[in-house]
Amino acid sequence: MQVTMKGIYNYLCTRNNNFSNRSQKGKITAKAQLARTAEITYSGATIVEGESKLEVGSGSAVRSIIELETVGHKNSGWCNPCGSNFYLVGQPIPETTSGSYLTLDYVEDPARHPVVWHNTGNSIGTKKKHWNKMDADCGDGQCRFQVTKQGIYVVNNTLDWWVYFLVAILIVTIIGCVFCLWKSKKLPCLS
Repeated sequence: MQVTMKGIYNYLCTRNNNFSNRSQKGKITAKAQLARTAEITYSGATIVEGESKLEVGSGSAVRSIIELETVGHKNSGWCNPCGSNFYLVGQPIPETTSGSYLTLDYVEDPARHPVVWHNTGNSIGTKKKHWNKMDADCGDGQCRFQVTKQGIYVVNNTLDWWVYFLVAILIVTIIGCVFCLWKSKKLPCLS
């Protein structure tokens, strides 16, 4: 049977399900979002979600499953509008010899610079005080940073106040020059 709608689907085997001493039952939870998973081996693992990518490095002593899922659009959550969508790393990141990295795709915004934020909770709507800044290398629409914890990650374009300050100084200077030229027809201006 193909699952075509979101919801919870319960199933069981009527032949092998003996109500007294054994149970062969299962449950499928179908979500609207698509979670990407990969098995982590000694060689590592990579998950690609659109332009974003989770790379678990090599040398892990633990063999497990890792998950990357889009859990919110950039026009939702605490930093509305954010620079990127909200991404959930669903399982703990195992320790590796080469390190693990997450690359997030974001929309560049003039007069703003990208900052990566992390939340160990499960809500994109929590206030900014519950989010922590991450050190990241950002450029050309992507931020790459080392990831060691599960949780939610997002890129927010933070306002560069000094750009607007320079524009305000330039406008004041131009107005001052125009005023000085206008006055120079009547009186010499600061000669």
